[in-house]
Amino acid sequence: MLRRRLTAAVTALAVAVLAPAPARAEPAVEDPQGSPAAKVAGEVDRDLAATGTATVLVTVAGEADLGAASSIAERSGRTSSVYRAKVDHAERTQRDVRRLLDARGATYTPFWIANVIEVTGDAALLREVAARPEVSRIDPVGHVMTAEPQRVAAAGASDVDLPWNLTQIGADRVWHDFGVRGEEIVVGSIDSGAQFDHQALVRQYRGNLGNGTFDHNYNWYDPSKVCGNPSLKPCDNNGHGTHTIGTMVGDDGAAAVPGVAPGAKWIAAKGCEARSCSDPALLKAGQWMLAPTDLNGRNPRPDLAPHVVNNSWGGPDEGNPWFDEMIDTWRAAGIFPVFAAGNDGENGCRTAGYPGSSLLAYGVGAYDSTGAIAAFSSRGPGRDGSTRPDIAAPGVNIPSAYPGGVYALMDGTSMAAPHVAGTIALLWSAVPNLRRDVETTRKLLDASATDAADLTCGGTPADNPVFGEGRLNAFDLIASAPSVGPDGVVATVTGAGAPLEGVKVALRGERVTRGGRTDAAGRVELGRVPAGDYTVVASLFGRVTARQNVTVGRDGAATLAFDLTATAPWQQVRGVVRDPAGRPVAGATVAAVEHPEVSAVTDAQGAFAIWLPEAEHALRVSYGRWLADRVVDVTVDGPENVEVALLAKTNPYGYTASVEPADWIGGGIELSSTAEPVALPFPVSFYAGTYRSVTVHTDGYLTFGPSADTDPAVYAFRDELKLDAKSSVRTRTVGSGTDRRFVVTWSRVLVKASGARVDIQAILGENGRITLQYKGLGTGAGAGGSALVGIGGGAAFGPLTYSADEPVLSDDVAVSFAIPGTGLLRGTVLDANDRQPVGGAIVAFSSGGPTSSVVADGTGFFQVRLAAGAAQLVAGHRGYGTLSRTLDVPAGALREEKLPLLAGTLKVAGSDVTMTVPAGKTRTRTVGLNNRGGMPTAWTAQEINAPVPPATEPGKVLQTMPVPAIERAGGVAYRNGELWIPDSFVWRRIGRYTLDGKLIGIGQTGFEAKLGDLAYVPGRDLMCGVNQTIEFRFPIQCFNPETLELVSTLDGDWGGDFNFGLAYRAADDTFYLADSSQQTILRIAGLSHPEPGAVLSSCKPAGVQEVRGLAYNADKHLLWANNQDVDPDKERIWALDPDTCAVQGSVADPDPADRSAAGMDLDPSGNIWLAGRRTALETGSVYRIDGATPAYSDVPWLTLGRNAGTVPADGHADLTLTVDTTGLAPGTYTAVVMVGNDTPRTPATPITITVVVGSRMT
Repeated sequence: MLRRRLTAAVTALAVAVLAPAPARAEPAVEDPQGSPAAKVAGEVDRDLAATGTATVLVTVAGEADLGAASSIAERSGRTSSVYRAKVDHAERTQRDVRRLLDARGATYTPFWIANVIEVTGDAALLREVAARPEVSRIDPVGHVMTAEPQRVAAAGASDVDLPWNLTQIGADRVWHDFGVRGEEIVVGSIDSGAQFDHQALVRQYRGNLGNGTFDHNYNWYDPSKVCGNPSLKPCDNNGHGTHTIGTMVGDDGAAAVPGVAPGAKWIAAKGCEARSCSDPALLKAGQWMLAPTDLNGRNPRPDLAPHVVNNSWGGPDEGNPWFDEMIDTWRAAGIFPVFAAGNDGENGCRTAGYPGSSLLAYGVGAYDSTGAIAAFSSRGPGRDGSTRPDIAAPGVNIPSAYPGGVYALMDGTSMAAPHVAGTIALLWSAVPNLRRDVETTRKLLDASATDAADLTCGGTPADNPVFGEGRLNAFDLIASAPSVGPDGVVATVTGAGAPLEGVKVALRGERVTRGGRTDAAGRVELGRVPAGDYTVVASLFGRVTARQNVTVGRDGAATLAFDLTATAPWQQVRGVVRDPAGRPVAGATVAAVEHPEVSAVTDAQGAFAIWLPEAEHALRVSYGRWLADRVVDVTVDGPENVEVALLAKTNPYGYTASVEPADWIGGGIELSSTAEPVALPFPVSFYAGTYRSVTVHTDGYLTFGPSADTDPAVYAFRDELKLDAKSSVRTRTVGSGTDRRFVVTWSRVLVKASGARVDIQAILGENGRITLQYKGLGTGAGAGGSALVGIGGGAAFGPLTYSADEPVLSDDVAVSFAIPGTGLLRGTVLDANDRQPVGGAIVAFSSGGPTSSVVADGTGFFQVRLAAGAAQLVAGHRGYGTLSRTLDVPAGALREEKLPLLAGTLKVAGSDVTMTVPAGKTRTRTVGLNNRGGMPTAWTAQEINAPVPPATEPGKVLQTMPVPAIERAGGVAYRNGELWIPDSFVWRRIGRYTLDGKLIGIGQTGFEAKLGDLAYVPGRDLMCGVNQTIEFRFPIQCFNPETLELVSTLDGDWGGDFNFGLAYRAADDTFYLADSSQQTILRIAGLSHPEPGAVLSSCKPAGVQEVRGLAYNADKHLLWANNQDVDPDKERIWALDPDTCAVQGSVADPDPADRSAAGMDLDPSGNIWLAGRRTALETGSVYRIDGATPAYSDVPWLTLGRNAGTVPADGHADLTLTVDTTGLAPGTYTAVVMVGNDTPRTPATPITITVVVGSRMT
């Protein structure tokens, strides 16, 4: 799902690429001085400069209070109350701004679903608006995209005859067993429209009057008037909306049933003009969903609002509040918001699109018919590290309705989201009391989802950023829904002849369990259930429980009556509470869940005793600290004994807490200061990182990573502490081998809250275990009464807290944190020939789950956490073979491995060949090529008609630099000793690197950009790139490299479909632009020309297909170009004459993957930097290549036996050199044969051939 703006992005200040962590362009906000200019996004200023006017969205501060409205139970009253509250708030807070606009005669449209006004005006007007104190920001109007289907194909009749996706989620079982198909529910669609008279949709359209006529008032809305002006009936100029509606409710009344809830009705608002959806259209559509209007846009009817709205559109989160406000308003009105998660999953984690990534929305990912996640399905984590998507649904090969009365198969999260919307329609049809209860419905969807373990992006098997809570399960959702509606099982409960309120009634059967409580009339409705035998239990605290067995027929209904007059006898319940190791837990609280006043505390042996009336009870056992609460069910029908085993606390990352006897470690070296990084004696793996240093803080905690004060952190005893003359902080290393421990001890530190002195110790284990222990704690604050104890992994991974402001620490108990069932693997990747490290190697792992990978550092080092047990490991690097190894990862320990990669070598036996040959004769000499490596070596031999070899080797790979922070490298540019690498898949994203591969930072451009090749313009200090827009134009856009704000755009009539490669020629201020579709290279006028962007000349390089990157060498007047081809052997880097495109030579493409070539640039030494956007090692890379001009040329008197070949591993090959002196005058002739190879460490070897030609013998 791509949210792409046609105008520039809404940001006023794009974050420059300076920080060593991902940064996001922040919206313009009022500065501390209240400057109006600070409220206006920079793109608005550029629009004004270009055209004199701009259309903007003006945000007015403040949101309506919807608390009272959202508590109204009755549907039409609730929607009407929310509508009135929003309209009144907008009219009140926008009043003065509207008066100003009226006074100036401005064109504007106020909104109330979000507190914004669309305004068109000049600079003077917008300055006045910005000066208003209630205005918080002014942004350009943008567009978003529908979550474009990944594939569209024709579908036959058999494809829509109960398709796989409906049976997979159990929709057909819901229809059959519960007898509901979505009746009484209305689903809304904000999309590209609908073919309302499609045979699969027409019967379910709310505007169908049933007599062959239609009333489109309140059922259709076209804010942009795409379908006509006036727009009097629905249309769909894209097909997307028709397909999604078909998935929600489709049914042609015959064989084709593509919809989850074919008994529901649908209405639609065309928020998407075609593929794109403008912000105003979406906001108008969002308003209309809460209060549908007639075809004139008047007479709003909130009572006709739909129950659920499907939204298969979205994109990057740009920080504006509009859509969050819209969704929040829907939720307050009881309208369920379903959103597609997006189709950017192939770009990796953190690709979930907005608004689907918002915590307010219910985001949906996609999986295929095998249950595997779709490669395109966007992943989380989302905002604040939250798990996104919420759930996954079928989204591959989905058949549904398509304009023209046909059916089509589509792929995408757009196709997955309507499955969830349709499932909610089934649920709310079956369970009327859940209607408008958005929060409970979310919880039920989450709880009933089928777990799908995919930890690629973190999380747990039950809740992860790939599947969310799991796969959608419509049948289990409805079967588990509590207290479900009329016309089903109804129970009435009395006591002493009077109705009893609050009685718990539970229904249990083979497939269904339901529950509810009686109302003031003593009545509870459990809804329809599948036919079968059930037990129904009615219970009230202190009364004798009543049970009845009932057989429910096919109508799913039954009526039961219970009398709970009798008082229940009380019985003693005894038990013992134990920890995971079986040890008794003293001090745990055991309480009845529904009556917590009935409770007891365990003694030193973990024993407890409480009295409860005979009935079924739930007991909550709580201890805190390192143990998680547990609820156990007990049936009391006499004296009972209960054994309760508590489980350890576990956080989302997998860390678990435990306790053990303290074992204090004394001694150590005193630190001279705190808050400074301390070198670790061994690498420490903590959460997702491996660290070589730790920062020790005075206040009793340790932090890792670049930030000195934030997570990831170990909170040994975080409190306001003081170091004085009696205090010290010491470090010490104990242990040996791979079982060492780094000990940090705060001795005699003063707790400011109490004046107590305590000793605190944090122990970092080489095996990843963290232990905290204490001495001299005392009580109160000294025992942790004002301290935080635990570990923190940041928002993405969550904390694990042992205690917070609780005096529960003791001298004899140590607290530990570890990830059970895992171990650490530490490795070094080596060259098998010389045993030297191989930096930048890729090491991939699989231990029963998804494959993950890591990049070895410059010393070949890596350290990763894996599931304990057998693991498959594959290591590789360019020029090396891949090493596969199966190894056993020890639980709770560290294993070291050395990974030698095989590679070839090449030694030429004799680099100087001298022959004396009479004139007119031939002689042959053989040169040996020896490979002592463990891999075959491919070699090439090229002639150079010169007496000495070149100083360098053209095309030699000098450096390989993985760039895993960039999803797909689209280009590379050199500027002031740094590399700039745009991400060709993540819009607006650009990385900044040092020349040795260290990430300086990630930022976002202040304009909507999907950049490919880059070129730096030093005279103006501008970075320019070819930008692929959603209209498939390819302008050259130049931006300020410090602010990332757009400065200039060159957009000429260049023709062609795909312009990618870009290079800059400073001498005449021109750009070279490659049109890969026409195989043409254009020379484009730069910014100083009278017509910037004009085509000055063009040429076509013969035999070079699909140029993707360009770089210009001014010293040699040489244009380098690389190309893509499905055959990687045809991908090369070409030296071209810039004026004619004549090929001057070529060198090999360093990336072995097909179609890998992307942008390129030159550094001041003339070396080529080349981006590989996809590689055989599954991570993007940048290569530095020797940029010397290829000097290869034919030597007329020399013939090589072969120009290329392969030397087998530990083998030998011969290269024959034949000299023919025919026509040569007597004298000495010298030439060079350059023998190249594909080994990672052996340089090319020049063979100097000297021929002395004597006089012809007579």
